[in-house]
Amino acid sequence: MPCTVGSLIEFGHLQGQVRLPTGQLVVCGCVAIRGGDGSSDWLAAIGTETCKTAAFSLGVIGFEVSGCTDASTLAGKLPQTRNVGYLLPQGDVLHHGAANT
Repeated sequence: MPCTVGSLIEFGHLQGQVRLPTGQLVVCGCVAIRGGDGSSDWLAAIGTETCKTAAFSLGVIGFEVSGCTDASTLAGKLPQTRNVGYLLPQGDVLHHGAANT
């Protein structure tokens, strides 16, 4: 599929391969992000509802956050400076630390 505005609108995130001018084929991705829509709070609300029926040890909210940290690294504490959002369950309470950088 070609990387066009239309394909970004339809699929959101394109992943594939491109050929460099050197002829080498490399993996790449392209995504269009619109800021200022409150999506972090929206995702936190979904995570809060999810936690009521499907327990988890850590939720991370942001762009491509897989592997950026884990529950054992946080040791039950939200970082003071956060470039991603966190949902950190502690007992019956789910703490939400929004991104603040």
